[in-house]
Amino acid sequence: MKRKKEHEKDKFPLEHVPVKFLKKPHQKKFLRRLERKEENMERREAKSLCVSKMWSSIIRTQGFIDSYYAMSSATRPRFIVALSSSSYVKDHAKRLFIFSGEECSSSSSYVSANLDMTIPSLRLAHGYTCPSVHGFVSCCHGLQFTICNPSTRQVVTLPACNGYDITSLGYDPVDHQFKALIPVACELWYPLAKTLAENAAWKFAKENGLDMVVMNPGFIIGPLLQPTLNFSVEIIVDIMNGKNPFNSSHYKFVDVRDVALAHVKALETPSANGRYIMDGPSMKTHDIKEILLESFPDLCLANT
Repeated sequence: MKRKKEHEKDKFPLEHVPVKFLKKPHQKKFLRRLERKEENMERREAKSLCVSKMWSSIIRTQGFIDSYYAMSSATRPRFIVALSSSSYVKDHAKRLFIFSGEECSSSSSYVSANLDMTIPSLRLAHGYTCPSVHGFVSCCHGLQFTICNPSTRQVVTLPACNGYDITSLGYDPVDHQFKALIPVACELWYPLAKTLAENAAWKFAKENGLDMVVMNPGFIIGPLLQPTLNFSVEIIVDIMNGKNPFNSSHYKFVDVRDVALAHVKALETPSANGRYIMDGPSMKTHDIKEILLESFPDLCLANT
């Protein structure tokens, strides 16, 4: 044992040899060429990258994606704007326009935008935006969920998932995956949101010693200031098309002018306090259709 230990004294451990030194000369040249190609591709526009199978495989590697994002974050931010045609046009005339523009270095408040792509037979639903996630733009309309890449002009439409609406696009930084999100929501989300918002307002008023008056109207209809439909008026359009959005047998509507007058009275009357309910007569979907046909005899209404 003693001689063995003495013999081991003359030994010295081999240090770790880097992998790059173990590669043969022709392999090193190939890797250098590959690195130069990656550096070259990082500086090219996305729409010019799909040239060959090798280039396509390189730009899909996670290392290249991380490097490209790091370089892009150092440049000036870009704006992406999505506009759609009116909700009254027919399906074949619907259009979704996607513009992009680079933030100006000066202090000016305008941005010069370019039309990147036009998607036919698609429009934005009322109140919905087109969020951008790492350059991808998503659009939800009914059961149709569309994802597009303005740089490459690629468009993908996902099918409905078990009848649920896909509402947004997300990115998982752990698994480096883009995911279509289907949030599970309460069926009574609308009245719940109104109730929680009012409770929070009452709490804030009490904590800060504020005099608060609350107006609680039914579905508000009447003349519109904006060219687009609001939420309550869209209910009328749904009923015209044979839908019952809240699966309700009765609806209560109130005129927007009455709601405005009630707010003015609340401000002018010192004794006004607490909660006020503003409601009109209870109406069935059949009653709503009768009023519509009375005002517009040529209107074509679907069965609800």
